[in-house]
Formats: sequence, structure tokens, C-alpha cells
Amino acid sequence: MAHISRELHVVRSYELDSYGHANNAAIVQWFEHGRNRLLQDNGFDYGNIEARWGVRFVLVSSKVDYKHSLRMGDRVELSATVTKLGRTSTTFAQQADLMAPDGTHTVAAVCESIIVWTDPGMTTPQPIPPEFRSLYG
Repeated sequence: MAHISRELHVVRSYELDSYGHANNAAIVQWFEHGRNRLLQDNGFDYGNIEARWGVRFVLVSSKVDYKHSLRMGDRVELSATVTKLGRTSTTFAQQADLMAPDGTHTVAAVCESIIVWTDPGMTTPQPIPPEFRSLYG
């Protein structure tokens, strides 16, 4: 079974738009953090990937569907997992769920992101590091 990273987030006042909803740009940042958190679960982050494997982790596509509004103080569970490993790309599925006081979850947003592994100059795609493949494949 694929590793799923989960983290609790509470919507903050400065993440709201003029309507009092969590701003879509803030939610995109939560998903960015979620991809990094998935790496951190196994001792990695964007900074040490290059030092360890000689490659960079570059976002090339991100699609977000907003399903339910979130407001200040809402408790949100953020999840991330790897769903596909290509030769030089990795696809992530992510979700933001509103956690109600009664324990029910409502999907607030879903995201599919694709990253490409590149050389340090970010000019040439590189094969997925074998260690990443073994941890997340």
C-alpha cells in the first residue's frame, strides 16, 4: 500500500479571501507543503534531495478542484500520496478534508500534481532515484 502523509491544519485569518473563505492561493500552498511533508516523512525535503541524489524535484503541473468552502478556524486534514511513477515524473494525489466536530469529513479540495526529476540546472529530465521509487512506489 502506498504511503499517505496526513497533517492537520487550522484555517488562519490571513488565509481568507474577501468573502471569508480560505483563499484558493492559500490552499495551493497547503498542497505544496503536503508534497514536502510526504518527503519529510522519510527524512527528505526539497533541500536535501539534490545533495543526496543529485537531482531536483520540479513541479510541472498542478490541478486543483475546489469542492467545499473553508472558513477561519476550520480544522482541515491534508493528505498526500504518490499515485504514479513514470521514468522521470511522479504524480501526487492530494486532498483537503474539512473535519467536523462530530468526526465527519467533507472533501474541500482535491489536487493532482506532477513533478519531473531534473538535473541540478533544471534543464534535463532525470530518472526517478531508485531510493524514492522504493519508498513511494
